[in-house]
Amino acid sequence: MRALLESFGVDYKILIAQIIHFALIFFLLYKFLISPLKKVIEERKKKIYEGLKKWQESEKFIRRVKKLRRVILKKISEEKEKTLLEIEEIRRKRLEEVMQEISDIREKMIFNLEKQKEIMEKDLYLRLEEKAPKILIEISKKFLSREDLNEKFINNILSQK
Repeated sequence: MRALLESFGVDYKILIAQIIHFALIFFLLYKFLISPLKKVIEERKKKIYEGLKKWQESEKFIRRVKKLRRVILKKISEEKEKTLLEIEEIRRKRLEEVMQEISDIREKMIFNLEKQKEIMEKDLYLRLEEKAPKILIEISKKFLSREDLNEKFINNILSQK
């Protein structure tokens, strides 16, 4: 075999040295470059996988949050409508109460005014009864041009009702 190698111009000592050098360089490259590079690539793969997993989880979470948001907004809208209806009902009832109070106050005022009217009429008639004789005497004096009319006589006539 030696002759065969020599015929091709290959020195077996150099070949063995090159094989050893190749194996040594391969071992050094594998130990210090390929092996750490594999570890970095594996770590990177894990991080990417974890990132994708977290992204998918976050997408699910975002979908749940959006769904929950829609549900909450729907409930808020329903509560708003319900509250507005309640407020309108309270406003209507309060308006009716105020209108009833106003009506009651009006009735009381009318009643009080009627009473005052009656009192004033009675007072007017009383005053008129007191002053009527004097007024009639004065009128009769002026119209009849007689001063000898007896006040007692006029008072007597007026008192006989």
